Amino acid sequence: MPICKINDIDLYYEIHGTGKPLVLISGLSASHTTWLPVLNKLSKDHQVIIFDNRGVGKSEVPKGPYSIAQMADDTLALLDALNIEQFYLVGHSMGGAIAQQIAIKHSERIIRMMLYATSAKFNPLCMFMLTERLRLRQDNLDLKEIYRQTVLPWIFNHTFFTNEKMIESTLELMVNAPNLISIEGYASQLAACATHDTRDLLHNITVPTWVLSLREDLLTPMYEGQVLAAHIKTCRFIDLYDQAHAFHMQDPDKFITYVNRMINRFFPKKKY
Repeated sequence: MPICKINDIDLYYEIHGTGKPLVLISGLSASHTTWLPVLNKLSKDHQVIIFDNRGVGKSEVPKGPYSIAQMADDTLALLDALNIEQFYLVGHSMGGAIAQQIAIKHSERIIRMMLYATSAKFNPLCMFMLTERLRLRQDNLDLKEIYRQTVLPWIFNHTFFTNEKMIESTLELMVNAPNLISIEGYASQLAACATHDTRDLLHNITVPTWVLSLREDLLTPMYEGQVLAAHIKTCRFIDLYDQAHAFHMQDPDKFITYVNRMINRFFPKKKY
């Protein structure tokens, strides 16, 4: 099992494929497995690095609270240990916040970057819902019901809910996932999201950046992507009208198309 000692904790990682490195950073409570729907195709042309942030999956769960800057340092330390100097970067949700911190301090390390379904500061509604999920777990409510009420409606688009079998099978996968995040790990990562605020620092990002927003995203709405795009000089903003927060899980082939466009320097002149 590939474990690397990073900043005094054990961090789990995987490397798939060959080519220029592509680093994928997961969101709050998500392990490296969140990228499995896109991993096989992306790793055909790239060396894909996926890993578990501190507090989740097979990585260590040190005492919190954590910070986004701390998890950005973990990411860079892991890449240093793997002798990866420059890389493409995709960050989803909290992973997008981590990517911002990396780019603010070390733009020279990043070839190109996608900030996907993320924000410079997570809005009050987003934080309320994420905190409610923690409260319900602390109250020992049924895990499947917690995910039904506070996860599925917030990450998938309207078409997902037309298929009851899909709803039930997705719930089963989520609640029975190996290495499900603990209450302690979730609370510590949530604290990092609560203190995330890069609004006055985005001008330091000089790497070519795609900001990808989804119009059905309830957690990080389109206007938050517009804020990011407005303050990053080397940026293109794309909003997709028919997708939601977990775009890469619900429509992996389409998501891969956008990642490859970012990597291949295809900057569209219009919104999608």
